[in-house]
Amino acid sequence: MTDNKERQTIVLKDNKNKILGQINLTPEGFKMKCEPIIEKYLRSYEVKIQTVKSCPETGSCHHDNCLIVNNNWEQDIKELEPWKNYTGYNRCSASCSFLWCKCGMSTGSSCLFYRIYVEPTDPDIYEVFTCKWIPIFTFSGETIFLSEETKENQESLFEVQPGMIVHDKNFTISVTQFSLPPEPEMNGKFIGNKNLYL
Repeated sequence: MTDNKERQTIVLKDNKNKILGQINLTPEGFKMKCEPIIEKYLRSYEVKIQTVKSCPETGSCHHDNCLIVNNNWEQDIKELEPWKNYTGYNRCSASCSFLWCKCGMSTGSSCLFYRIYVEPTDPDIYEVFTCKWIPIFTFSGETIFLSEETKENQESLFEVQPGMIVHDKNFTISVTQFSLPPEPEMNGKFIGNKNLYL
């Protein structure tokens, strides 16, 4: 069949070659359905940083804690608790102490804890995906049965995918072979969410 709505007729005969009727098949349309293959998810975000200073031997600032934090970026730090649920990591830098740094008479280094994290700027999450394209053919079928006294017509409309068998009341149809012209746009990547696809 071609794609120009050219009707194809199949004549139905019995085993004595008597014509019993005919089936008229007309291609009505063709579309490609995308079955998405998701590669990754994206969302809009803003990179932020929060800093908290702790004097020596107060809060989480004790012994070699700065070194521990810098070697394990998932280390929990009480001072950075308000931001721990955002994706990011913790770091620590040694900072000044003593009277002029508001740490009293402490002589060790204070800890400047900071967290670099991302905060979503909107709730939408986007999918980046390619498509496995599934061709869908739409046919109209007309079955005409002839008998000595009457002529009976039955019409139906159905969609067929390659390799799929569609059963009508009077016949079975499947698409076994087809060819498509190359479409470079169909090989690209797409992005979208539940409301919009590009």
